[in-house]
Amino acid sequence: MVNSKISLIILVSILVVVVLIGIFLLVNTQTSSKIVSFVKGDGNMEEFKITEITDSITANIIENGCIRNEQSAAEIAAAILKPVYGENFDNGLPLIVNFDDVEQNWLIKTQLPQNMLGGSKYIIIKKSTAEVVAIWGTK
Repeated sequence: MVNSKISLIILVSILVVVVLIGIFLLVNTQTSSKIVSFVKGDGNMEEFKITEITDSITANIIENGCIRNEQSAAEIAAAILKPVYGENFDNGLPLIVNFDDVEQNWLIKTQLPQNMLGGSKYIIIKKSTAEVVAIWGTK
């Protein structure tokens, strides 16, 4: 008698779970189909070939690099250094940006205010891919 009650409870529990999963899947399917129909093309675009797009982007990056100027290098460096060293990582002074023509890397470092003891923060970023090669600070 006890075993049959436990079996019934387990069976009802499984049934409830299956029904809830079915409802969840039904709602998700309806939501995602609405999203797909919203972004579906209107037929006015030309044929899209991803290889042509990626070849063009790759050629542009290889030729010119991801980080093409000092300003971009400084902005990327600041975005990386701020979470690592804190809001005032740059002491309120402009970053010093140098470029290594041989290695094709940007070296960006912080300045210290005059007569202030301490160290600087450094970051090396690859021009072609914006990959962080190194990051460190001195005391």
